[in-house]
Amino acid sequence: MDGLRSHGDWAASSEAMGSKLELVGIIFDGALFGSDISFDSIVLSECTFNRCLFASSDFYAAFMASGKFYYCEFSGAIFRKASINNCVFENCRFDAVDFSKADLSDSVFVNCLISRCFFLRAFMSGARFVGCTIEGADTFADSDTDTAEFSGVHFVT
Repeated sequence: MDGLRSHGDWAASSEAMGSKLELVGIIFDGALFGSDISFDSIVLSECTFNRCLFASSDFYAAFMASGKFYYCEFSGAIFRKASINNCVFENCRFDAVDFSKADLSDSVFVNCLISRCFFLRAFMSGARFVGCTIEGADTFADSDTDTAEFSGVHFVT
């Protein structure tokens, strides 16, 4: 399958699969996911997202493994209690995103702009932030950052 490339294809596909959706190896290219699309409890495995926009998208309690996100924008997205394991985010922008109580184990953020996001009590074992700009002094309040790596990160208060 070449991947779902438009908002309409995604909507038709999610309705056909029912409320518990599992997507494996799908490529999304330039897709817009607004607040009308819910990823609540979805399972995404080995999916690739290129230049996608997630505007107020809800990933509450979603499970994401080995995903790749390139040049994506997340604005007001919710990843509360999501498992985001072994995913790669390169050159992405995160604005006012809620990662509270999310599990970011072994995920990598490279050259990302992370602004006004919340990682309250997030589990970050093996997470790496490389060359990112992180805005907001309270971004990682009460998070498990002891085993996370911050390399070449620019913190802005």
